[in-house]
Amino acid sequence: MALPDAPADEERIRAAFDAGDRREAMDLAVRRYGPELLGYMISVLRSEDWARDVFAKLLEDLWKGFEAFEWRSSFRTWAYQAARNAVVKARTRDKRPARLDTEDMAALAAVERSTTLPHLRTENKEWLARFREGLDPDEQTLLTLRIDRKMAWNDVAVVLLGDEAHEDLERASATVRKRFDRVKKRLREAAQKRAREA
Repeated sequence: MALPDAPADEERIRAAFDAGDRREAMDLAVRRYGPELLGYMISVLRSEDWARDVFAKLLEDLWKGFEAFEWRSSFRTWAYQAARNAVVKARTRDKRPARLDTEDMAALAAVERSTTLPHLRTENKEWLARFREGLDPDEQTLLTLRIDRKMAWNDVAVVLLGDEAHEDLERASATVRKRFDRVKKRLREAAQKRAREA
């Protein structure tokens, strides 16, 4: 079943919020964005169980902060900012190993295989996944939001830089784009090195 487009969902969430029905607004938001937020957390934390624990705390934090949400960004952007902060706190606080166990890896691989065209199932894809896994959490977040979630630069800047991004959104977006370019350069250099060694 295809999800409705995000702008229509954002409008429904905002309408319920403005009508004073915070529970309905949050329910709509969690149904629409919950799976992708959890997926983001799994990809950065590399443990489904850990990500589910952090996700549960995230939902509690979103509910507590919802009343004060000022709508300076979309709900989706605000939720990703909170998710990123929750991941950073969890990694600092819990110090769990950032690896998926064998069973989780097999499950994720099965999902990946089922959604990937046969000609894309290569060792290059595995190499790219290892490269991405070696990035710091903010770089992983940057790639996830921009490439996987197709989030606009302004929204990525708000997620990564928080309130300071709102002060000069154009500058914040440029900063994030430069960081993205540096990650792409590292990827290109690593790919060239790999090609030379092959």
